[in-house]
Amino acid sequence: TVFLNQIINNTIDDYLEIGLKKWANDQLPLVAKDQIVVDDITLGTHARRRAFTHFLPEYTQDAILLIKIVNELEDLLLKNESSSFELFINIQQSKLNKSNESLADKNSELERSNKELMAFSYVASHDLQEPLRKIKLFTNLITERESETMSDNSQRMFGKITASVTRMQKLIDDLLSF
Repeated sequence: TVFLNQIINNTIDDYLEIGLKKWANDQLPLVAKDQIVVDDITLGTHARRRAFTHFLPEYTQDAILLIKIVNELEDLLLKNESSSFELFINIQQSKLNKSNESLADKNSELERSNKELMAFSYVASHDLQEPLRKIKLFTNLITERESETMSDNSQRMFGKITASVTRMQKLIDDLLSF
């Protein structure tokens, strides 16, 4: 009946505009503005159209006046539906923009974290490779100088040390390339 009174008093346009403003400002009593979906807009327009067709015969029996009122109300409903869809699109675009901003912030944080990880891995690999180079150098020096006096077992052990150092250097290089 509020809606019909708005029609009778010729304030329906203001009534619909107030509804849009409440929606835009998230002041609807039962639902948050970003919870409204396209079907809600379509259903609202349909319900208003049905209310018109139901209550208008009680308002007047003049066919010409009824046609005029129906045409005006239909234009009003189309305008309101168009404004509703425009507001809906703006709300969705705003949500999308916020999501994109959040994603950009997370990407920036990830890039920063990756840079820190790269710097750490470089330092860590350098710190790990230096002792390996020394082990390999001294193992090779001992093997070259003492190879004639070393037992076969000692030569085999020094060979294993050299192979292990080489394998460890490869593991560190693989970590850096990852």
